[in-house]
Amino acid sequence: MENKKNSEEIDLGQLFIIIGNGFKNVFNSIINLFKAVFHYLLLALLFLKRYAIVLAVAALVGGLLGYFTESSHDPKYQSNMVVEANFNSGYNLYNQIDYLNSLIKEKQTDKLADIFEISKSEASRLKTFEVEPYQKDKNINIEFEKYLKETDTIFTFGRGYNIENFKARFYNSDFKLQNIKVIAQNNFDFSKLTSGMLKIIENDYFKNILNLKKKGIYFEKEAILKDLNEVDSLRALYKQVELLSVKKDNRATTNIELGQKGVQSNPQLELFEKRDILLQKLNNINDRIAHETFIVKAISNFNSGAEYKNIIEKKWVKFAILSFLLAFFIIVLLKLNSYLKQYEEEKINTVKK
Repeated sequence: MENKKNSEEIDLGQLFIIIGNGFKNVFNSIINLFKAVFHYLLLALLFLKRYAIVLAVAALVGGLLGYFTESSHDPKYQSNMVVEANFNSGYNLYNQIDYLNSLIKEKQTDKLADIFEISKSEASRLKTFEVEPYQKDKNINIEFEKYLKETDTIFTFGRGYNIENFKARFYNSDFKLQNIKVIAQNNFDFSKLTSGMLKIIENDYFKNILNLKKKGIYFEKEAILKDLNEVDSLRALYKQVELLSVKKDNRATTNIELGQKGVQSNPQLELFEKRDILLQKLNNINDRIAHETFIVKAISNFNSGAEYKNIIEKKWVKFAILSFLLAFFIIVLLKLNSYLKQYEEEKINTVKK
């Protein structure tokens, strides 16, 4: 028994030693990794310090070359337009923007001139079109709130569905509000592009959907207006009945049986409430007409334009970065070549010995 107990104590002791060595090795590996990263970081900083003047001169020369190259060209101007797209026409909008950029790239100024009804000279000054959701974060929250109102909230959150899941399934083309940016050479009359931009998004497919949508909405509106007229006629009739009752000194309340048999109610009050409901429906219909009876519309047209000032796309910035990187790689290659020569000489000397 005593030998068995001593054996178990030895086994436990060895187990703790193994676990301790394992933790020690893990911590040592992490420490060595940090040491290696710090070491190579210092080497990189020493390299940059040693050749800082050369790299700075290269970047300066490249920047000056880019500046003079850019100054010899006409400046670029940009303008923005915000549109609201219905019936998932945002997808077609993105396709048409790609199409316009392909025409610009292929220098097909005649087609661009036809699309926007401008001269070929003006079309040749167009440089690029860009599109992105307007106020993306704000509008994704609005769309998520609409989604929650239209679905079972308890079921939705019960499945762990949240706004991040909602964002993941939303493409840029799904947003109703889109911001279109156009960049052109020289100061351009961007307002000429508005109507053409709207036309290229619309096609027969969307026009058919729009016609069906309009018919449904206006049919609902006519039905509501008809009901309103009937309610107003009944109210006028009840008013005449009450006036006749007053003239005959009839103090009894005029009640008309509505709904289920034997239930008496105030007809004027019921008609007032029904009229109020119909007016609310009419307001909703008018709101739908304002927001659903178009394929795409301009919320704000292309403005007069402003000088394009994206510093990343400035030639002096690009040339400075490229010159810096070119000088850096040349120095690295020279250092590598020197190291290889030294290594080769050491090997030859070793063999001779």
